[in-house]
Amino acid sequence: MPLNRHIPAWPLGPLVALVGLIALIPAFSWQHPAAPESGYLILQGGGPAVPPILKDYLSYAGGAATNAVLIPTASEVSAELAPDRREQLQDRFRSFLGISNVTVLHTLDPKRADSEEFTAPIQRATLVWLMGGDDQLLADTYHGTRTEREIRAVLSRGGIVGGSSAGANVCGAFVFTHPAGQEKTPLNDLAHYLLPLGFDFIRQSALMSHFSQRHLEKAIPKIREVHPELLVIGLDEATTIVVHNGIFAVVGQGTVSVYGPMQASALQQPLVLKDGQRFDLARRSVVSLGPDRSK
Repeated sequence: MPLNRHIPAWPLGPLVALVGLIALIPAFSWQHPAAPESGYLILQGGGPAVPPILKDYLSYAGGAATNAVLIPTASEVSAELAPDRREQLQDRFRSFLGISNVTVLHTLDPKRADSEEFTAPIQRATLVWLMGGDDQLLADTYHGTRTEREIRAVLSRGGIVGGSSAGANVCGAFVFTHPAGQEKTPLNDLAHYLLPLGFDFIRQSALMSHFSQRHLEKAIPKIREVHPELLVIGLDEATTIVVHNGIFAVVGQGTVSVYGPMQASALQQPLVLKDGQRFDLARRSVVSLGPDRSK
């Protein structure tokens, strides 16, 4: 429901008008949209380090003039990148996208991530890509910092933000933080390690990459019991959602499984979406055929 809609005048006087406005308060209680209203979120459930579809959307970041920032933190255990590792990452990203302006940013220090110096390249960026690895490394380093805020600002400027695996997961509101890694944790226990340490680009959500491949559907009943308010989005490998204007479109070989408050019980079957289908994050429903607002 648009927040800037016109409210008609009330003909029965100020008292009736006041009552009418009070009745509308619940409709205006959403302080933030369900997803960014500008820019493009491109989130892949694992597989290639960068999904091929990113090339199709590169024009929204400036085409060959794209100013990109690559963040490999989720897969790096050292506080600093070796020069040859940094150069390798830059060259691969440049070659894959056919662009020349690529900055690699990495730290494991939240204080540094909160600094003007570290985030300066993101302030100039039109594309930010978060590589896969360990969700907790991203959450511990960047949650609540200037880095997170500047990445959000890229979307506000109409640019592209995306990631694969852990890089996709952290764009939700909740992430798994068990240091041993979720694949080593009993699936029934995953809910206890789901904490609100994501970037919250898709509000009240938890993104779960490698969903079918790791049989993460077995974790859903407990997650829904502990966090009934969450929209849980399970992303298969080699499968991407492109989020724009509050709607995501599915692209890829696998499926996207959606669980959430629109379902009556924790045991209810998910919405399973395939390539070409779209989902409205505000209404929490499948979008019927018509104009594709995700492009």
